Amino acid sequence: MKNILITILCFFFLVTQAQEKHLYISFGPSPVSYKGELSNKYSKWGVSGNISLSTSKGNFLHNELELSKGYFSGQSSSENPSFTNDFFKTSFVSVNYALHFNILRKKKINISLSPGIGIFRFTPFDSNGNKHTLPEEQGNTSIMLPLKISSEYVFTNNYRIGISARWMSPQTDALDNVVKKGTKNDKIVQFYFFIKIPLMKMKQNTTSKKTL
Repeated sequence: MKNILITILCFFFLVTQAQEKHLYISFGPSPVSYKGELSNKYSKWGVSGNISLSTSKGNFLHNELELSKGYFSGQSSSENPSFTNDFFKTSFVSVNYALHFNILRKKKINISLSPGIGIFRFTPFDSNGNKHTLPEEQGNTSIMLPLKISSEYVFTNNYRIGISARWMSPQTDALDNVVKKGTKNDKIVQFYFFIKIPLMKMKQNTTSKKTL
């Protein structure tokens, strides 16, 4: 299932790229935090690195393929009931495809909203660095439905810097190795500080009509 979805994501990106105008690469660090059974608010922060390829078609719609790798952690507080695992540190890697809709576009400032779909693979560890054993029905790979809000500043040479907030929304309750029936999925938020570099300007496919 995982390989099938990755293939589909890459296929959509490559197919749409054939009709796009510009290709960009973005990269940078991302503070990342968790909220779930062991913490009812975003309090502990980890770090991840992000890299993405994006294409633009006109001024409104962009396509993006993004890879993220990092870790986050959590610990139960005095407000929470006692769990068998009261601390965890989870490493993860994710890949997703997203559509960027420019909701505000000025000469130097762009603000966009980006829904997407992807895969989130994770491995939780305890305080001693031992890998947690996940319930068989959960597994360590999940679908993710990210939603990102981005703001970027455009320089005259088309290089860009920006920041985005991304709710990764993995569809699992096992990120902290605490699984309770009836509870909501664990939540992950990222703040992505990025540099965006234009790689090339692509020509759109055109067909010429033959005249007799």
